[in-house]
Amino acid sequence: MNSERKGCGLIAIPIGLIIFFGAFFVVWSNEGRVDLSVLAEESIPVTGDSFSPENDGKLVALSGTIESDSLLGDDPYLKPVSAIQLVRNAEMYAWDESGDEEDGYSYRKVWTSSPENSDNFDRPAGHNNPPMEIRSQTFKVPEASIGRYTVLPNEMIFGQVDDLAISEGMVSGGRVSENFFYNGNASPESPEIGDIRISYSAYAADQFTTVFGEQQGDSVISWTDGESIIYRGYALDRQGGIDALRTEYLTALWGVRAASLAMFYIGLLMAVSPLTNILGYIPILGNVGKRVIAFATFVVAFVVWLITLIIAILLHNLIALIVVLAIVGGIGYFVWSKRNQEKSPEDLDYGTTG
Repeated sequence: MNSERKGCGLIAIPIGLIIFFGAFFVVWSNEGRVDLSVLAEESIPVTGDSFSPENDGKLVALSGTIESDSLLGDDPYLKPVSAIQLVRNAEMYAWDESGDEEDGYSYRKVWTSSPENSDNFDRPAGHNNPPMEIRSQTFKVPEASIGRYTVLPNEMIFGQVDDLAISEGMVSGGRVSENFFYNGNASPESPEIGDIRISYSAYAADQFTTVFGEQQGDSVISWTDGESIIYRGYALDRQGGIDALRTEYLTALWGVRAASLAMFYIGLLMAVSPLTNILGYIPILGNVGKRVIAFATFVVAFVVWLITLIIAILLHNLIALIVVLAIVGGIGYFVWSKRNQEKSPEDLDYGTTG
């Protein structure tokens, strides 16, 4: 049995604590994330068919048809196509391991862009994954234009790309099946371990696009306020691009929030793993004890995560912090004044009367 699979013992305690305390930093950093859609709301609408020198140095939303004299290809696989951005999505047919030490491991063959290192398998014999020789990659044209303005796709982030339909005439050295290019002798009907298949997605040229960035003369480049950077392209109008930025912000925000909760839970679970393993040797407790500890650990992790999240949100949001402090202060004053009103005359010290 691979020693890494045991994952228990004293070494799990410091690793778990590192993960647990690292989650505090992740929560704090994530709540300081800037919502770029708020900044984009201040952008100045600009169309590609007009030139406005008064907008130099300002954040603009340039809209129009994006064009380029360059083509994009993926030699030696895909011949050049008319696109501003081209993404190669490579997958290898590989062994995938699932299960755990207690219930055992199972193996199946899957197409995956991230094949596992078979050296770490519980039973590597007969389940060997070769190195993946072709990886996913992104290509962009160096320069494009929207009307009278030049933009630099190499430095830009595009909000969405579409699947590129490929045919036999667009590729070389393999076969095409269901929009996948099977490299070399790879077969879509009976693939073997190590076979590679490729699909493509692209941001097409000659489509309506809105680019958020800084106008500099007849170019729109990356904009920054010293902390945040905006240089985005969307196949949408200005408001659609702002809405897309908002969606990206919320997706990233809640994704990291979920990941930080997992870090709290996994870190705490690893820290108490020696106790969990001891219970495994007690026949009467066994799995029941493990489940109780796992549930209790999750409850503790969730409470710590929620409190940390609330504090981080308040400290990063001055207005929310002021409102909460005002509410707490108001409640405190109400309780204090109520208690004073309920005091009887005998409880009050009026001093000695003659």
